[in-house]
Amino acid sequence: MTPSEFYRDEAGRCLRRAEASQRPERARKWHDLADEYLRLALMMEGTGESPPPAAMGVAVQQETQQRQSQLRRMRK
Repeated sequence: MTPSEFYRDEAGRCLRRAEASQRPERARKWHDLADEYLRLALMMEGTGESPPPAAMGVAVQQETQQRQSQLRRMRK
């Protein structure tokens, strides 16, 4: 998977979470995050460069948080 594909997938995931959100403020945050991922994808497509280090840190952090949330739900 290319960096651009990864960011597009993440944008889609965020949009799905926004649509499923019952709270408008959370939905807006998911939409904002989706916009950021889409910008990164477009940047990667335009330049063919690898993602900036800070962007990769955000992706890793989100993946970790998502795993932690899943573990918490499983423990309940």
